[in-house]
Amino acid sequence: MSFTIGDVLTALGYAGVGAGIGSIGAALVSTRAGKGESRAHAAALISEAAAGLAEKQVEIIDRITSQNEKMRQAILLLSDVLDELLPQLPLTKADLEKLKKANNAAKSAL
Repeated sequence: MSFTIGDVLTALGYAGVGAGIGSIGAALVSTRAGKGESRAHAAALISEAAAGLAEKQVEIIDRITSQNEKMRQAILLLSDVLDELLPQLPLTKADLEKLKKANNAAKSAL
C-alpha cells in the first residue's frame, strides 16, 4: 500500500482536529464534574484548545495552499514546454492526439 503526500497531510489534519476535539471534550468533562475555580480552569482549557485547533488548521491550510500554487506553476510550465515540443516529436497521429488531450486536461484542471 502506498501513500501520497496528500494522504499524509489529510491524516495529520484529522489527527490535529481529533486532538483539539479531545482536549475540548476533556475540559467539558472537567467543567461538569467540578465547581467554581475548576470550572473557570476548564473554561480556560476549552478556550486554549479551541484557539490551538484554529491555529493548527490555519497552518495546514496555508501549507496546502502554498503546495497547490507550486504544483499549478509546475503544471503550467510542463504544459507550455509540451505545447512547444509536440509538433517536433516523431509520434503517430493517435499518440499526438493522446498527448494533446492529456495536456488540455491538465490545463483545464487549473
